[in-house]
Amino acid sequence: PGTQAKGLPAGHGEEWLAGPVPTMRNLRLLKETLERIRKTGDAVEPSRVKNGRNGRAEVAVFPVDSYDGALFAGFTLTQRMQDGLTTADVVKRAGGLYKQENQKGGVALILGAGNVSSIPPMDALYKLYAEGFVCIIKMNPVNEWVGPHLERAFKSFIDKGYLRIVYGGADVGKYLVEHDVVEDIHITGSNITHDVIVWGPPGPDRARRMKENAPLLKKRITSELGNVSPVAIVPGEYTQAEIDFMAQNVAAMVSNNGSFNCNAAKMLITSKGWAQRDAFLEGLSRNLASTPTRKAYYPGAADRYETLT
Repeated sequence: PGTQAKGLPAGHGEEWLAGPVPTMRNLRLLKETLERIRKTGDAVEPSRVKNGRNGRAEVAVFPVDSYDGALFAGFTLTQRMQDGLTTADVVKRAGGLYKQENQKGGVALILGAGNVSSIPPMDALYKLYAEGFVCIIKMNPVNEWVGPHLERAFKSFIDKGYLRIVYGGADVGKYLVEHDVVEDIHITGSNITHDVIVWGPPGPDRARRMKENAPLLKKRITSELGNVSPVAIVPGEYTQAEIDFMAQNVAAMVSNNGSFNCNAAKMLITSKGWAQRDAFLEGLSRNLASTPTRKAYYPGAADRYETLT
């Protein structure tokens, strides 16, 4: 259903890599983390937490294992913590839910992403296991085809009352946001939807609330919203193979999922004085030109394109 909805040929691997694969990886890593907490009490391995060159605590979060290293050779990810936290603080705070004697719990509403099928279940897993909520996922109408698959995959969660998956449009979302039982909200979507939920419909009243920092919504809300994601190319002396590799990656950041990703590449930053700048831009142009045109499956995309151009 995903390939059909997005206009991809049958058997195309993108939906697998964006949906089941990261969800299964998330579950595997979550299982390993829970086992570590049970055995040692720590959610993060202390050996992964160090002081960086500027003295701030950092956590080496990727690669996790040799499997990651083989699939993503050359890629590493370090998470820099807030200034003032020691390495001991980081280890102590990680997995804090499991160090509380009296966990409060509650009901969290997840307004699911319409673009990537792995986001709603992974958001639910975070709320369930990192924050201690039971969850309602409201599927986005754009990809509600994912819902029945999630219902089968998470049947044991649903049967035990930890998870519900529901469907509908803005009216259902509004009902759930305002429901007395719902204490916590997470949204993946547009800033327009977010602002309607938090500040109310456009107009003088909303403008006043925003000016006074008096949101209409009194509940906690976390948000992952669309944006203009920059890609900065650090100037240096690269081999032709490295130039080609960077050009292919940036082109993929633009075209993946029809560019309907919150973190899709939208702004390119290069140094004007970089000697290899033209070579890189030519390589990027070649890669984008050879990429098949994707279906603009997300509602309103054509209108937004016309407005921008």
